[in-house]
Amino acid sequence: MEKPDTKDFLKKSANSIEENKALTVSSFKYTDRMKDPLPSKEDYPVMGIHANKNFITANAVEAILQGTINSLHPLNAFAKN
Repeated sequence: MEKPDTKDFLKKSANSIEENKALTVSSFKYTDRMKDPLPSKEDYPVMGIHANKNFITANAVEAILQGTINSLHPLNAFAKN
């Protein structure tokens, strides 16, 4: 049996040069994950806007109407199972 000729083997990256010419690599960008652009220097925030809602009374009413935790989740609920 003859030994294979060493000149017939591929050298390092000899085949990849031809493949690289055939492939064109383009950069990939996500379109659904883009961040919003930054505002320009000329854009200033709107000043002087006041809310008509009274947050103190709204939170108090919400706390009163919410009820107590004990009435929603009794401590001995595990005994029923």
